[in-house]
Amino acid sequence: MPNAQLYACFTLGLSAASGLVQREGIVSVLGDDCAALGRYRLHDGAPLPSIPLLGQSAKPVLTKAEKPDLEALVDVGDGSFLALGSGSRPNRERGFRISSTGTVELLNLSPLYARLRDDLPNLNIEGAVLQAGALVLAHRGVGHGSASRLIRLDAQAALDPRHTCWLPNLLHEIRPIALGELDGIALAFTDLACDADGVMHYLAAAEVTED
Repeated sequence: MPNAQLYACFTLGLSAASGLVQREGIVSVLGDDCAALGRYRLHDGAPLPSIPLLGQSAKPVLTKAEKPDLEALVDVGDGSFLALGSGSRPNRERGFRISSTGTVELLNLSPLYARLRDDLPNLNIEGAVLQAGALVLAHRGVGHGSASRLIRLDAQAALDPRHTCWLPNLLHEIRPIALGELDGIALAFTDLACDADGVMHYLAAAEVTED
């Protein structure tokens, strides 16, 4: 591959982007302390109307105690999205289905996340993607040698509009993934994506922390 040069397209009006999808020239992005799905035109970065997730009266920027900590944004493929909370605190066990017309439906992830904590007491979902009939979640391990996990769910059931409460029976598999280390600190998932051939890609980071 010839040498590639990275360049900045535009600046997001967020403190931190936690989930991002680009489709048909529109960039949709989550901020983990935001109450809306932000939208931008790719070619010039012009902001488009955002989609409120917590109602029109919600503050645009939420405190750490208030925020749903939405860390995963999934392109469902029909013009709709899934936005999923990290599960790192009880108030972060919400998800949202966002239709192609901007309609938002609240998801209760608590029963499923409670099951995941049986194996992952420090549950922290950082990314998600659809692959080969499964909804794959990325759990971010922390600390020295703590492996991240890939969690496979029944995608058909998770995407069923009748299911607004995700139950433990969605779970198919929890698989430890060793991503290596950087300066003695374990690399851990920060996001997932699939390319046009269905190959999964990931981002990872090494943080000197136990939390």
